[in-house]
Amino acid sequence: MRIENETKSASEIKNPPFLQIEDHHKLITEIEKYGRIFSFSENLLFNLPSRFIFNDIKNKLKAGFERWIFGTRELRIYVFPFTNLEKLPKIKKFKKNSIEDLLLYKQTSLSQPTRKSFLKRAEKRFAKGMSVYTFVEDNDLQAYMWLDPNPQAYYGSGVDQEIAAVPNSIYVQDAYTNPFARSKGIGQAGFCQLAHDAVKINGKESLYLAVFSTNAASRHGVEKLGALHKTSYFCKTRFGIRKTWKVELE
Repeated sequence: MRIENETKSASEIKNPPFLQIEDHHKLITEIEKYGRIFSFSENLLFNLPSRFIFNDIKNKLKAGFERWIFGTRELRIYVFPFTNLEKLPKIKKFKKNSIEDLLLYKQTSLSQPTRKSFLKRAEKRFAKGMSVYTFVEDNDLQAYMWLDPNPQAYYGSGVDQEIAAVPNSIYVQDAYTNPFARSKGIGQAGFCQLAHDAVKINGKESLYLAVFSTNAASRHGVEKLGALHKTSYFCKTRFGIRKTWKVELE
């Protein structure tokens, strides 16, 4: 039984040479196998901590008001040039492409996918040749981040415009840290490890990632590591009328 009909079968997927795993096909097959063991109760919202549900609802209402009624949103593109790599410590806290770690995923907010949806997304990303870095402590998946060596432009719904890929760069996508594990430097440790691995990919000059300006913790974290704010995408809404623009920084 497949968990994503649109994804190629394991036998059809070419093993990307930059993935440091013994058998990429086996990785896909394992995710497919585990995709059918979830019970209905694992997807119910009442299994989430009540304080997270309350905060999520409040944040979603605020974001909805800003997007549809009155507000201005900014998505920042940060670029980390590999010429700054020597400033980053060499840390090995995260595992790379670990199925066992992915299977420990639990939904911790309404904005996060269900466990089954998370694995479906993982299968599609592996099929594209992406890598995942995971951090587990006490049998709990506390952080993960994806590495896309061949990023493409995509539609940024939060700012209602196309987000261009940075030339000769690798995209750090969907970096997430469990709320219980934040303010411990886990995300920064993962970024350092990922950067030291990414520099080995031929033809690439930098990493880049997208961060909303409202996410102060993430902004300060990547700036502290030496990432440079290169581009901002804006979307201003005034009673349903939207204006979008893009600003390139020096």
